[in-house]
Amino acid sequence: MKKIYFIVIFMIATLSFGQGLEDFSNSNANSGYNDGSFTNTNSNITWTYIESRDANGDDNESGINLPALMLRQSSDNSKITSSTISGGIQNFSVKLYKGFTGSGSRQVELFINGTSQGTSASFDDYDEHIFSLTNLNIAGDITIEITNTTGKQVIIDDISWTGFSINCNVAINTASYTCNSNTVGNDNDTVTIEIPYTGSDASITSLTTTSTGMIGGDNPAATENGIITITGLSEGGTWDLSFNGGDCGLLSTSGTVPSNHCDPTLNTCFDISNGTDKFEIFNAETSTVWEESNGTYTANGYCGNGCEEAVDGWLVFGPLDISSVSGLSLAFDAYENFSDTPLSINYTSDYGGCPSNSTWTNAQILTGSDEGAISIDLSAATGTDFYIGMQYVDNGADGYSDWEISNVALAAYGDCPVLGTRTAADCSTLSIVETSINQISIYPNPVNNGFVNIVSKTNQKINVTIFDTLGKQIMNQEISNNTLNVASLTSGIYILKVSQNGNSTTKKLVIK
Repeated sequence: MKKIYFIVIFMIATLSFGQGLEDFSNSNANSGYNDGSFTNTNSNITWTYIESRDANGDDNESGINLPALMLRQSSDNSKITSSTISGGIQNFSVKLYKGFTGSGSRQVELFINGTSQGTSASFDDYDEHIFSLTNLNIAGDITIEITNTTGKQVIIDDISWTGFSINCNVAINTASYTCNSNTVGNDNDTVTIEIPYTGSDASITSLTTTSTGMIGGDNPAATENGIITITGLSEGGTWDLSFNGGDCGLLSTSGTVPSNHCDPTLNTCFDISNGTDKFEIFNAETSTVWEESNGTYTANGYCGNGCEEAVDGWLVFGPLDISSVSGLSLAFDAYENFSDTPLSINYTSDYGGCPSNSTWTNAQILTGSDEGAISIDLSAATGTDFYIGMQYVDNGADGYSDWEISNVALAAYGDCPVLGTRTAADCSTLSIVETSINQISIYPNPVNNGFVNIVSKTNQKINVTIFDTLGKQIMNQEISNNTLNVASLTSGIYILKVSQNGNSTTKKLVIK
């Protein structure tokens, strides 16, 4: 099994020349986050960006020499990448600024030819920060890539670099690791390092390494376009290779084998967002907390301005037989607003149909600072009657979070868990809530014609209260003919609270 990893190549030059600058004068990025590209009319270099926008007019007054480019966040893979640039690279710099005003670290990472060269110092102020690297010393054709490593917006401007070249007829290419076995766990598989090269140079007298490995493969002094190997190394080990003789004696390369590089590939066993088996939703207090639509699970305990209502909602998946499973993990994308309610990821083998009556083991607690791509390690769990439970609980004293969970998948190495018969709900409070919810239908949602239908299975009166996302009450009335006129509401998201016969439920209402 072969996996490709990009390796940092270090070269010491006898000659360096040329320079480049990208000041975004030709950028076509606008005020929306988009994917796109533009070409510098002076250098003819094309720059491709992902989930990026303009610099918002230097709204933070950081002294940006506009135009510039704002990278959104790491979970969107926000980055900018150049087309192929000739002449190599020796030194690099880029100016960094804080995007918008939200608190949190800003940081970027530089890749040359797909290999990380380092990350900038993190910052959270409105000053100009210069990220610079010297003596990169990479010859030949290169690509420059700058990625956002955080969940916060960062602005980049004035990418500059100097060229690099050496007088050697051999060029080192991207190295790869070949695994001799595939075992779950760190540092427990041996690997062979394969370092391809192009050209040959008779001035090369030897190849050396300071690692414990043994050099083999082709001889670049006599064989054109070959592969040099280093054997006898394991996951987690460092290695290096130096050329000796003539100008080629300035060439060297090194790397570290990732500790889990040879682990078997995770298999997606259950797509809990888009597959047929989804979370069961339990709202164990008086309001609807969790809802699911098109594979996205949302939770919001907000019940109106000044309302402090206890909420306890669960997503439950199981039972699973995981007795022959290794490396079990739960992955999903999580986004949070208002930063008040944590999200608890739990598991248990003691479940009888009511989450509040079960004993759960906590795997991880998520807060607003954790949003993005999440992976929960469940490898410590065992048993034939295993359940996963995701809990949203709050007393409402300091407000509620709005959570959105999507792209949920349960994965494992090798064998997948076996899903058994779903456990029937057996929770008295839950039964009351489900009865209340099932009595009322709300449609259409989103609303695009000025009216929303609220239909009950009983004849008792229905009272409706609508709040905006800031908690301001917009409307409060008893409806007749099962129809509510919302034509006066502007486009946006609202909270709809429906009350009937002492029971109530809250739902999001979208006005288009």
